[in-house]
Amino acid sequence: AKDRDETLVKTLTGPSGSVNILRLANSGTQLVSAGDDRIIRIWNLPDGALFRSYTAHDQDITAIDVRGERLLQADRSGNISLFNLVASEQIATFNSPDGPVRSLAFAGFGNDLVSGGDSGQPDYREFSDGQYFPRPLRGQPHDGAILAILSHKRFFVTGSADGTARIWSRKRKNLIRTYHGHHGPVAALALSPKAYRLATGSLDDTIKIWSPKSRRLRRTIKAGQGGVLALAFASNGKWLASGGKDHTIKIWNARNGKFIRTLTGHDGAVRAVLFSSNDELLLSAGVDATIRFWDWNGR
Repeated sequence: AKDRDETLVKTLTGPSGSVNILRLANSGTQLVSAGDDRIIRIWNLPDGALFRSYTAHDQDITAIDVRGERLLQADRSGNISLFNLVASEQIATFNSPDGPVRSLAFAGFGNDLVSGGDSGQPDYREFSDGQYFPRPLRGQPHDGAILAILSHKRFFVTGSADGTARIWSRKRKNLIRTYHGHHGPVAALALSPKAYRLATGSLDDTIKIWSPKSRRLRRTIKAGQGGVLALAFASNGKWLASGGKDHTIKIWNARNGKFIRTLTGHDGAVRAVLFSSNDELLLSAGVDATIRFWDWNGR
């Protein structure tokens, strides 16, 4: 049968449940995926061959982040572990006091991390001598669960079920500003490579583009996707991909908010989107247990 969209290059199967998270690894030559089957898979790019897979927990994986050869992983019971991806060895682990971890990210340049759960209070941890130590954050916590986190060298951003996104200083460990305006949970975040634009995606079916250096709202995009679950910027900071509840991926011009195109083919909500390091491929994953490679800029 012919693929439903001529821009679909490849479909990866193997996971036995929803694929919720995608990350690039090894300088963009590999793709890491995680989902409901509790297995982390590493795929080679661009051919999509399975390089390695391992079951790191006996609990559902709720969040991962990758930096260099290191992988952070959290599960539904609140366990957070730091792994060496190459050796598949656990470097450190601890249990979050907030219970189930919904999101996490490396913070700064080393192994420090920030995670979020149902309490709405981000949990910042500094890594020292093989262990993680909590560092208090100053600022009002969210009024709902933290659903998304992204990290920059100077700050990190949290998106919450309370409809807000917040920027926190990594160095000073304090709240810098809060972004209001969504009328539903903020389920997705994306930051352009030079941090000129912060995109927030909400279950209210809008995407908002903010200036991370101020409270300025640049524009609001009506996504038409039944709720935005995933966002990703291309390396030029201009193209923005969104994944939604309506099974589609949409491409936008983040500078002017114009709609570019729709990619269809997933049989279920799209939970993750990601541009390859050279922007030639757009990678997506969803509840249909597939990972798809798109020639998104093709004719």
